[in-house]
Amino acid sequence: MSIISHHARPEDYDALTILWRETVVTTHKFLKATDIDQIQRMLPVYFDAVNLLTWFHGEELIGFSGTKNYKLEMLFLDVRCLHQGYGR
Repeated sequence: MSIISHHARPEDYDALTILWRETVVTTHKFLKATDIDQIQRMLPVYFDAVNLLTWFHGEELIGFSGTKNYKLEMLFLDVRCLHQGYGR
C-alpha cells in the first residue's frame, strides 16, 4: 500500500495535535511538560504558517509535514511509524 498526502485543513488540527503530542513526548525528552503545553497552544498558528500536508498509509494517518519557501519546517510521524523509513 502506498503513502498518500493531502493538504491539511483546520478541521484536521485536532488529530494532528494529538499525533504531535504523542510523538514529542516520546522523542523530545529534552522538553519539559510545561514547554510541550506552551508549544501545543501555538500549534494552530504554526500550522497556518506552513504548507501543511497530512500523510496516510491507507486510511491511517501516519504523520504530517510543513514546508515554507521550499524548506522543511516540521515533520512528525506517529510513534508506531518511527524507525520504519517514513521520514526519509
